[in-house]
Amino acid sequence: EGLDAPVFRIRETLGSDVFDAVTLDAAHNSLMQAYGSVPDDWRTIASVKTTSDFKNVNAARLGGMGNLTTVAENMEYTMLAQADEKVTYPIEKRGNLLSISMEAQFGDQIGAFNSQSELLGKSAKNTLNEFVLGTLFDDNPTCDYDSVALFAAGHSNTSATSPLSHDNLEKAIAGIINQTGVASEKIYLRPKALIVPPARVLLARELIRSATLDYGGRAVVGSAGASAAAPGGASNAIPDFLSIVLASPHIDASSGANQYVVADHPVIEVSFLRGETEPAILREPEQTGRSFITDSITWKVRHVYGGDVIEHRAAYRLVN
Repeated sequence: EGLDAPVFRIRETLGSDVFDAVTLDAAHNSLMQAYGSVPDDWRTIASVKTTSDFKNVNAARLGGMGNLTTVAENMEYTMLAQADEKVTYPIEKRGNLLSISMEAQFGDQIGAFNSQSELLGKSAKNTLNEFVLGTLFDDNPTCDYDSVALFAAGHSNTSATSPLSHDNLEKAIAGIINQTGVASEKIYLRPKALIVPPARVLLARELIRSATLDYGGRAVVGSAGASAAAPGGASNAIPDFLSIVLASPHIDASSGANQYVVADHPVIEVSFLRGETEPAILREPEQTGRSFITDSITWKVRHVYGGDVIEHRAAYRLVN
């Protein structure tokens, strides 16, 4: 009957030990394939770090030293002051259990059971994308290092009543390039990507990819929904700065229709336990624990990581 046979019959044919190994391997492969099928959108704004335990992680921030001091002949060098802003965040476990009862095993096929592992894999990647792009970015959290919201006037990285347009993208690009470090030093950030909610993806791609400022003849839509006149046919220089358009469902279009320009430096840092960026799937041995009490097969998916905002200067928000 092969792998299309009911689960209980496969177990009887192979023996419990072999069955455990075979189904765990199959579930792992299904989980990894599904996990990889969901885009790694979170990497657009985040860097990856490894941690060896569950202790709080300390993150390093960009910059912190001013320009070098001129030293006159026969004079001593002076100590350069170094600013320090601390970011600390916890490592947390995320996961769930998946169980199939004895009754279901008598009618279920192993392929159908593996499909549940695929759902777990997609759920794990969705959770990671939401954590980075939603919770730590679009939700505008408070930065640990200065107790100011990620996007705030005090951070010089937000602009209200700024619908997606050529002029407002120019404002965002300039805003990122003009940012200075902790010690007011130049930090030379370079914009690289435009992140928008799905409702803005077509306009965003036209703005980025059009050779001229006509955007294919399409007018720019303002915050009130009225069309503004499209610019003339001059050469479009935006692609010289922004080469990536990311339309993410984790950017909430209902909360002001935010769109973001991000730089070539991470806004978020994410640390994975032992460097394991992919989730793990484990199977409870038969006739133990929950399996013994409920006559079921139980699986556990586990993903361990933590993260936080490390650099507000690397992103600029445009709010309709």
